[in-house]
Amino acid sequence: FQDEVIQRLGLFHDLEFHAKPNRDLLEEVLGILWCCSFAGRLTTLFMKVVQVFVLSAGDSLDAQNKHVPRAAKLDTGPLPGEPWVVLALYDREVLLKPSGWLCQPTDSYPATGKQLLPWWQTKCGAVPLSHDAHCGHGFLHRLDVPSSGLLLVATTYRAYYDLQVQLRVGDVLRDYAVLCHGWLSTREIAAQVDWSHGPGPTTAGRGKAARTAMRAAAQLYQLTDQLTDELADQLIDQLQLTDQLRGRSSETLASRGARLQRAFTLAAVRIASGRRHQIRSHFAHVGHPTACDTKYTSSACIAADMTLCQRNCIHRYSLEFFDAA
Repeated sequence: FQDEVIQRLGLFHDLEFHAKPNRDLLEEVLGILWCCSFAGRLTTLFMKVVQVFVLSAGDSLDAQNKHVPRAAKLDTGPLPGEPWVVLALYDREVLLKPSGWLCQPTDSYPATGKQLLPWWQTKCGAVPLSHDAHCGHGFLHRLDVPSSGLLLVATTYRAYYDLQVQLRVGDVLRDYAVLCHGWLSTREIAAQVDWSHGPGPTTAGRGKAARTAMRAAAQLYQLTDQLTDELADQLIDQLQLTDQLRGRSSETLASRGARLQRAFTLAAVRIASGRRHQIRSHFAHVGHPTACDTKYTSSACIAADMTLCQRNCIHRYSLEFFDAA
């Protein structure tokens, strides 16, 4: 199959990549590259051919837009609650997204509240790629609104397609710190992820292939005082409790003003794919929903979590990728 794709790519010469059909062709080729890599069947020759093909497209688009890479400029420091450029190379940069900021508006998430895209377009100035929705405005990936962390963004088309190749073959490493319910063991989740259009949650167990590796970094528990009957009933049903507390009734817990022990795990997570809500849906899928998650836990669980933290506890703390050199 890869040999056939190589032969067909050899038939394309002097394409006008600003045309939508040819841009769609680039996405299809990159999709094939990801599938081969994810299945463990990618050959070195196929990867090189695809890389040359998409980089030539990037060069063509840069030439058509007459874009010259700008000089790298770092921010002097972040303002409270504001995004921040933490690494600036001449054709790619790393941003720090705070919690509560929307990366890009979609049908499910309209342009309301704090918007990262307009901030980035103002920050980077006259960069044609930042206004090209077909290439995600230069963003290689996104983070959910309640999550925070590092984002990789390209400022030239050549850099964008170079990073896309790295992303599809697993050379872009993304590491997260995640606080979840229960005492999680080190494991890997290979569960398909599916989402439908609209604001609803993602469903793990069907859909597109996705893989999440997790390692327990620390285990902890929280003691909550003065539970009501209703809150105790719901928490006992929905949270992983210790064996000792599983045998007690909610009435006993409430009447004695007991302290409910709630278990949590701080996990180090690395994803091998980047599906929407992948970490949140995968953790919920195995019975360890992330803390303070408004889509994958109940209102009672969220209310209890708010005493521990005020936001969904997912933070991308590390990105690894190759620069142009």
